[in-house]
Amino acid sequence: MRHFPIITLAGALAATVACGGKKDDTVVTKTDAGTVASPSDSAANANGVSLVRVVNAAPGSGSLTVRAGDESPFSGVAYKKVTPYQEVRGNMVRFRITSGASDTTDLASNNEAMSDGNRYTIFIMPDDDTTAAAGVKHLTMKVVRDEMDPDSTKAQVRFVNAAPRAGELDLAIGGQADPVFDNVNFGNEAGFKGITPVSRGQVQVRREDGKASLASVRNINSLQAGKLYTIVVTGKKGAYDVISFEDTVKDLSMRNGTARDTSKTPR
Repeated sequence: MRHFPIITLAGALAATVACGGKKDDTVVTKTDAGTVASPSDSAANANGVSLVRVVNAAPGSGSLTVRAGDESPFSGVAYKKVTPYQEVRGNMVRFRITSGASDTTDLASNNEAMSDGNRYTIFIMPDDDTTAAAGVKHLTMKVVRDEMDPDSTKAQVRFVNAAPRAGELDLAIGGQADPVFDNVNFGNEAGFKGITPVSRGQVQVRREDGKASLASVRNINSLQAGKLYTIVVTGKKGAYDVISFEDTVKDLSMRNGTARDTSKTPR
């Protein structure tokens, strides 16, 4: 499977112009490891593939391989890693997690219905708090469709509780009375929600009673309009971690022959 580096944006823009100004829904993802662009939804649809990425939110899981049918598009997926999107062919796909490329023992598996041109994220999670114990791996996976609908006036945020036995959790912003999300149980993904952009304010994961902070989102200093943020809490009592990443949809439309990036916040 191919990786698509940031340089593909230039080709995507050229294709947009050539097609008479059609929407370009290329997605640029920023993680702790850097920034990478993926193919557009429309290109994936034309090629008869879906676009899939993996987030390893299972501490102690080691370096994992995720198989899709007979192929292994994801290998070396370490804890806290967010992979680039990869093309996956087929509308009913069996995803399997193994410890490595040569290992045939499934740590978890799911059959998933996929649609051409759609984006999906596989969140790998522990299925109980024994995953962090040496040599013990009990994993589960949650496959969610990435319904990216950016708003030039709002920041889009979603929250995933991948922390076993942490109970119901809230995602809150310091200085704001009401949480962005509340009462999110383990294994659940609270889909993208539009909020007023935040230029300053610590994003925190709290217990549902609002009295105890489990972890802070340290690598997000602001929540900007037109961008989409995914925040995942994982780990166990006394050692909670946060995985976060940012997506930007390149919505380029032609106006009198000039490309306009509508994912940018108007000034």
